[in-house]
Order: sequence, then C-alpha cells, then structure tokens
Amino acid sequence: MNSIKELLSNIFTEPDNATFCIVKVGAGLTVIYALAAAFFHHFYLKEVFVIQDFGVGMGAVFAGVGIALGLKKDSP
Repeated sequence: MNSIKELLSNIFTEPDNATFCIVKVGAGLTVIYALAAAFFHHFYLKEVFVIQDFGVGMGAVFAGVGIALGLKKDSP
C-alpha cells in the first residue's frame, strides 16, 4: 500500500514531491471522469462505444496537459 501511495505522490506532485501540481491533478480527474462516462454510456444507456471519439477526446486532453506543463516551466 505504501508503494501505491508513493507512486501517486510521484505522479501528481511537483519535482519537490511535496506540492501538488494542479495540471496533473486536473488531468487525472479528467481521465477518471472520461472513463466513468464511457462505462456509463456503454453499460447503463446501452449506447455503442465509439473508440475513435474517445481517443480523439483523450488525445486532446493529453495535448492540453503537455502544453500546460510546457508553459508552466516558463512561468515564474
């Protein structure tokens, strides 16, 4: 359990491993929400899961996270 906590801490914090990065936390919540919405639409609403639409959406999220992290390095 300690290794999982350490892994999540390394993923969602700044290089100092103490301060949470709002971009990384927001991206994690967005991915969790997207997966939950996909499961809801497929299993509860019985709609067809279109992997291409999901992939385009996740690609846009990851591109936005990359841009945000790149711009964050340049900000004071």
